[in-house]
Amino acid sequence: MEPVREGIFTKIGVLITAVGVLIAAVALVANWSSHARITVPSPAPLAAPEPSPVPTPVTHQLNPPRNGGPIEPPSAPVPDHPAPPLVETTPHDGNPEREPTGNAAPETLQERVDNHVLDLKRCTLSGTSLECEILITNQGEDRTLYLSPSNSRLIDEEGTEYSASSLTLGGGGSHVRMMVFGNNKPPAASRLATGISVKAVLSFEGIPSGTKRAALIEIQETRGGFYGGRGLKAQFRNVPLTRP
Repeated sequence: MEPVREGIFTKIGVLITAVGVLIAAVALVANWSSHARITVPSPAPLAAPEPSPVPTPVTHQLNPPRNGGPIEPPSAPVPDHPAPPLVETTPHDGNPEREPTGNAAPETLQERVDNHVLDLKRCTLSGTSLECEILITNQGEDRTLYLSPSNSRLIDEEGTEYSASSLTLGGGGSHVRMMVFGNNKPPAASRLATGISVKAVLSFEGIPSGTKRAALIEIQETRGGFYGGRGLKAQFRNVPLTRP
């Protein structure tokens, strides 16, 4: 019996040893698994976008008062590139205007005398010959107008005076009866109806071709006399001369 009992105890010891080895191996594997575990980091939170900078409003401070005076308004900003100054042509009368060029018609010059309105439409210089057109409107009762070229004149900017070489009224087709003495030429005549314009054309010769303005253009009716004129007189100053 003794040999059988020893064999049983030997087998039990071997079994206990094997179980202990198995338990140690399982513990070793568990310990190794805990250290070899891979930790996946969580994604970092997205950063919030930075707000755009708000432009600081420009404020204009009032200039401090000087010596207790009123508050001065803010000074206007000076531009980096200031606009060039405007250049104007100022004639002798102090009114800025441009020189007429080419066929550009100047502004109408107007004179009012008694019940008459005279509008100088244009003065055209061709070579040394000058022709001026004037519209005459009678705003009073119907009357007959007599004009002579000898009573019409031009003074240029150099002070030289010229008498009209010819004068026509209503295109020269006068139907007014006039008495002529000797070789004298009759004056231009036209029957002026109330409110109806009649064109007068003055011609001058010998005007220097480079003349740009006439200092004075004068048209005048003889007062009294054989034809009973009323002395109608109009003066146009600083008249621009155009070219055809």
